[in-house]
Amino acid sequence: MELDFKEYEKLERMLTEAHIPHKTRKLWEGKQIGYPDFPETEDCICSAYIHEFSWGNEKGLLEAYGLTDVPNIDLECEGYLTAEEIFNRIEKDYNERGEEKDVKES
Repeated sequence: MELDFKEYEKLERMLTEAHIPHKTRKLWEGKQIGYPDFPETEDCICSAYIHEFSWGNEKGLLEAYGLTDVPNIDLECEGYLTAEEIFNRIEKDYNERGEEKDVKES
């Protein structure tokens, strides 16, 4: 299965243009963005990714860990998301942290 990385690349571009700290890497046969760092660190607030097992990959959509928005369900992961949906959540979190934010530019 060949993955469509358009939404991933769009999210990476949006974060970069907004000067929101993030890291990128390959994940299995796909790609991952960590805000501001990857999930194995205590600094991770949100991770967005696409790979052969992610929810929505067949449509080129992303899955996210953290900053989920599913009412009445305690899920840490949410799939079938667009770059805009994930960016809006990350941007809101980043702006709400303001000057006191623990998010460090990398």
